[in-house]
Amino acid sequence: MNTSKLELEIKPGKPLESDRKVWFMVVAALICPPVTFLVLKRFKLFVISLLTIVLSLIVVNIYASLGNWPFPNWLFPIQVAVHIASAFYVHKLVLEEWISFDFKKFFLLWSLIFSPIVVVYIIIDNIVLSQYAIASVSMSPELIHGDIVVVQNSVEKQSYQWFNPLLASDYEYGDLVVFQHPAKDEVNVKRIVARAGDKVEFVANSLKINGYEVEREKIAASPKRRSFNWLKSDAYYESNNGKRYIVNISEDSVAAKGSVTIPDGFLFVMGDNRNQSLDSRFWGLLPKENILGKPIAIWWSIEPGIKPWIRWNRVFSWIS
Repeated sequence: MNTSKLELEIKPGKPLESDRKVWFMVVAALICPPVTFLVLKRFKLFVISLLTIVLSLIVVNIYASLGNWPFPNWLFPIQVAVHIASAFYVHKLVLEEWISFDFKKFFLLWSLIFSPIVVVYIIIDNIVLSQYAIASVSMSPELIHGDIVVVQNSVEKQSYQWFNPLLASDYEYGDLVVFQHPAKDEVNVKRIVARAGDKVEFVANSLKINGYEVEREKIAASPKRRSFNWLKSDAYYESNNGKRYIVNISEDSVAAKGSVTIPDGFLFVMGDNRNQSLDSRFWGLLPKENILGKPIAIWWSIEPGIKPWIRWNRVFSWIS
């Protein structure tokens, strides 16, 4: 049997590199295409890939600065596609440089590798996770204007029951939730302070649940807290049914007061920046069916303004 076709033909003057080195270049291209193209001395591709990354960061920063809800979900897939295309081309380039190139085998290999990845990504990005930009100071200090958060989508948002184990379904005291505003055409994020069956009483800065005052402990400063000097606010640890979180309460009390017993299917939500939040104290109870998901992480954060700057201490941080 003629086996010559199965042998790799080494090009003159080009050493046959190991598979490890070939795949190292592919992984490098997936992580940072510009550096890989620079190493391979493909300067045009280096400039193009670098500009793509820079432009995507500019768009991210603009959306974070303006606080647009929801965040543009088309941006991340484009960036992922650029990285995959770069790795694809680098692999092809390395094989052409070092060994003979069989396009059919090459295409089949990449189809087998990335087809499942693309399917999983589409499922995760469209069903399991979403991205939103924080548009106000109502959730300071946990979430602040300019944060872009990753949200675990809720069961209520999806109709695919087989994905339910991956979706948010149980809403506990102290959980953050992203929801469609029941009275306006906008998306908000607040914290759950009471659930169905609870009686909530609120007067000025006082909050009672089922007749008991919610415990607060004043703290000098918060590691997550911004310096809102113009708000003259103090930071407190608030404890609610075993969940502890930080809230901002300013010297001036809010005008809202009332009492309500929460029926089934509804939640009472409030912003952590209590005196700068329009929440259930003002517009009423939140239907659970309006919940879009739970914020689980901050993947990008920028200080809004004429000269925005990146808050590196908040980038890729988990939400407590």
